Amino acid sequence: MPFPLTETKPEIPELNTTQEFDSLLAEELVVIFKHSNACDRSWAAHGEMAEFHRDQPSVPLYLVSVLDSRQVARHIAAVSGVEHESPQIVVFRKGRVIGSASHLAVTANRLASIVQKS
Repeated sequence: MPFPLTETKPEIPELNTTQEFDSLLAEELVVIFKHSNACDRSWAAHGEMAEFHRDQPSVPLYLVSVLDSRQVARHIAAVSGVEHESPQIVVFRKGRVIGSASHLAVTANRLASIVQKS
């Protein structure tokens, strides 16, 4: 009897250096998701971002672990002008912030709305 097929969820790629983040700023569209492994609210947001990533895989989405990569999270805040919070999404178009959301507002629908408006 063959094994049943299971749906695999694509992983959200993780940024670990400021150089990796800086290299994305020239891209047409980039979404940064700041996530804390120690926060229940952030895990709920992670589920929302995984859903968005599964439904819209063509939208470049990257995760920054705020506990493991504090320097990257701070750098993003400095470059974007968006005060650091977690969980948080910051959406860039060609290096310019076009939208952001934090805490309970970090949802797949909110992100889709930001991406569609731009």
